[in-house]
Amino acid sequence: MITIRKNVKISVVILIFVISVIAGVTKSELLEFFSPQNYRIESDDAERIFEKANYIKKARITYFVDDNYKTSEKIKQLINQESYRIIYSKTEENYLISIVESPDSLYDYNSKWFNRIKGLQEEHVRSKELPEFSYNLLEHVKNKETTKTKLLKMISQSNLPDRILSLNKQLENIQAEIDSLIIQSRTRDLYINNYLILILVKENQRNDINLLARLYQFIVTTIIMIFFLIIVFLILYLIFVLIMNLMNVMGVRTSRRSSGYYYNRPYRRKVRRIYKDSKKPEKETKKS
Repeated sequence: MITIRKNVKISVVILIFVISVIAGVTKSELLEFFSPQNYRIESDDAERIFEKANYIKKARITYFVDDNYKTSEKIKQLINQESYRIIYSKTEENYLISIVESPDSLYDYNSKWFNRIKGLQEEHVRSKELPEFSYNLLEHVKNKETTKTKLLKMISQSNLPDRILSLNKQLENIQAEIDSLIIQSRTRDLYINNYLILILVKENQRNDINLLARLYQFIVTTIIMIFFLIIVFLILYLIFVLIMNLMNVMGVRTSRRSSGYYYNRPYRRKVRRIYKDSKKPEKETKKS
């Protein structure tokens, strides 16, 4: 039986342990948990749309979650099922940002569903006062319609071509102002009667659930690698023993020195000299 030195055994054990730990860390991505994971949220376009919109009532809802995909799917289902109009939406691996329009009458009802989703960090609602001119849009339209009626009557009563041409230009300007006021009125009603909601979902990079999952993966991978490497080294050892036995069977001689094997060394026979005289020959003295 081939004996293995103690230092070789220790080296093999250390090698197995190191390789197993490296495999476990690599498989579980454990080091990434302790390193800063700063990802950039590209929300400039969404923020610009949200801030420039003239909605009287706006809401900002922010979530910090462990799994961005699951939370994003829940929010998308909620938006599609309810009476929302999607203005902007962007989904990435680590975040979701969406801008939707909701009827004012349904906001309180829909807000309850948003609050049921886990990870809600902030819900900020703000409103601003309408400009004083906005309250009188319909009155301005009525005044312009009255002026329009007067111009039409004046055109019908006039016989002068230059006068009719001048009145027609005024009529065109009045009609343009009426159309503009109607559009403003509809836009105002849209901004007054609807909420603009910005929804932001951020995925947490450091969380206990993620850490426990990675630790579990690390331990399992390390143990599997230890058993795997032990089996590999045992197979290599058995192969080496088999090779040595085959060499002995084939008559290949080896010389052993201090528990090590050396091959291809010449075989030398020890020769012992025997002298006839019982005493060894004396050394020749130096001549004086």
